[in-house]
Amino acid sequence: MRRDDYLNPFDLKNQCKGAVNRLQENQKALQIVSRSIDRFAKDSEIESAAFEALKRQLEDYKILIEGMQAAGWVGLSHACGSCGR
Repeated sequence: MRRDDYLNPFDLKNQCKGAVNRLQENQKALQIVSRSIDRFAKDSEIESAAFEALKRQLEDYKILIEGMQAAGWVGLSHACGSCGR
């Protein structure tokens, strides 16, 4: 950055709001995926050892999704605090 550069507060606030909106969209998408995994794993029509193994594997994905959601909420709390939301 140079001495004569200018950080436009209006632009910074708009960029912050855009980031918050994207984080919120990501949170919604993760929630949809998580619910879809739950519905699929609870389907009682398929019974086999392979399906049970797949369900256990899906639990690992659920843990990752939960971690991503937690990180997103932390990001939202920081972003909202810094842009006055």
